[in-house]
Amino acid sequence: MIRKRQIARKAVIKEITAAKYFKKEGFEPNYIITRTGRKISRVSFIATIVDTYKNDAGTYGAITFDDGTDTIRAKYFKDLTDMEAASKGEIVEVIGKVKEYGEEVYIITEHMFPRDASFELLRKVEHKQIISKWLPLVDKLREKIKSNASLEEILMEFNGKLTEEEIQGLSEFYSIESEFGVKKESETVESRALEEKVRGNASESKESEKVLSNEKLILKIVDEVDDGLGAEYSQIIQKADLSSEQVESTINNLLSDGTCYEPRPGKIKRL
Repeated sequence: MIRKRQIARKAVIKEITAAKYFKKEGFEPNYIITRTGRKISRVSFIATIVDTYKNDAGTYGAITFDDGTDTIRAKYFKDLTDMEAASKGEIVEVIGKVKEYGEEVYIITEHMFPRDASFELLRKVEHKQIISKWLPLVDKLREKIKSNASLEEILMEFNGKLTEEEIQGLSEFYSIESEFGVKKESETVESRALEEKVRGNASESKESEKVLSNEKLILKIVDEVDDGLGAEYSQIIQKADLSSEQVESTINNLLSDGTCYEPRPGKIKRL
């Protein structure tokens, strides 16, 4: 029987390190289930290399990556040639398999590509969009399963939205959800909304004004540097007197509300 190659799922490191690991027998791939129910065997993330290590015998090495959410190691055994070009401080995209040993989740790398800060920012925005689309499906499928719908009915309703593998992974996630000790996202959002009301309208108004001000600034820069094919993320970061987190959040807002779109990776353009 021909086994399909697992898709490398885009994730942040915290998703990987906070997940529950499942070791399978035979040729079935090991995998993790994240706190939001994503089933991942192969992963893709962008991070900065913060440390490298090789033993004196040259038979073992490790690279430590940090993407701002957490750190994780990639381990190399016997053949260390794949880590020769790794430089501390370099931003890279890592594609590899998720493994676990001694309660440490780590990565066996398959590919490692150099990236820049604009690509890293783009991936953060893209990941937020992935999760924002994923979470409503998680709740919707949960209710469908509770109603004792058949697999055929579920596959038909979620056709084009969830693969059969994702549906199976979520079914497994619902059975272990309590082990994560976290509330559903909808409950978290409701509690945050209630907390904001308690704090009063004044702080909410100030925050809204700040968001609008940042959006106006980013749009002005987009108009200035757009070469007809869009504005480079790197140019926006250089010109904006804001932190990378503020730029990331603002761009995400502009993409979400339809003010801007991405004509190609690494660029943003007004509609």
